[in-house]
Amino acid sequence: MNQKNKLSLYISLVLSITVFAVILSLCFFLPRYIEWKCTNTLSMFTGDLPTLSEKIFIYCLSYLLLALAALEDGALIFLLLRIKAGLTFTDKTVKALKGISLLIMVIGALFILLTPWFKMACAVGLLVVFVGVVIGVVKNVLEEATAIKNENDFTI
Repeated sequence: MNQKNKLSLYISLVLSITVFAVILSLCFFLPRYIEWKCTNTLSMFTGDLPTLSEKIFIYCLSYLLLALAALEDGALIFLLLRIKAGLTFTDKTVKALKGISLLIMVIGALFILLTPWFKMACAVGLLVVFVGVVIGVVKNVLEEATAIKNENDFTI
């Protein structure tokens, strides 16, 4: 691995670890943000402020999204560490990328459920789902490259 690739890998690792720390810290600030947002947001269902049951739904969904984001970021850190170790073209790396892609698509789909209270949630959720699809395509390319590499390893 050349210097430029090593630097890029280390930057990616530092950013991924930083994002993980931000996700964990958001767990503490999320209630205050949700309460503020709920007092300033009208429900698309009723035109009123969210009811208690709607707030509970928003809280549960928000914490589920944070948990999935932390899981996805952990998988990304795992993937970057495998690349750092020179284990790029392996089945475990392909599975990690597949898991990241699926988690991102699930996060996007769940984010869309917040649309009745947060109008931009639909656009953001669709964008996140699209990123998950793109990563899925990259996973397919890596899977094919891994199969070619394994086939070439058996060739004398």
